[in-house]
Amino acid sequence: MLNTLWHAELKHILEEGFRELRSDNASLRAEHTALRTEFTAAVAGKLQEVRDELRRTVERDRKELLEARQEIRDLRQQLDDARADHPAPQAGAPDQDPDPPPHAGSR
Repeated sequence: MLNTLWHAELKHILEEGFRELRSDNASLRAEHTALRTEFTAAVAGKLQEVRDELRRTVERDRKELLEARQEIRDLRQQLDDARADHPAPQAGAPDQDPDPPPHAGSR
């Protein structure tokens, strides 16, 4: 009889323990799912912010590059115009002497 009571009590304790474990497991799963959803949303939000910032940066850099290219074209055009207005002197021309002799009156 004592053995039967002990066996029944042990069975009751084990069943109660398993019920608590199942309940805790279900709670943990629900909490895990909620945390995972929250984490995924946070990461997705930050990734979108990074993508948006990267797009803005690339667009800004692209615009600056186009402006720089236009400036270079304008400067080249100005240089070509200046060259056309002032033709290069011929080689050996007197005003091209890199070391002209000093003037007699300047001593």
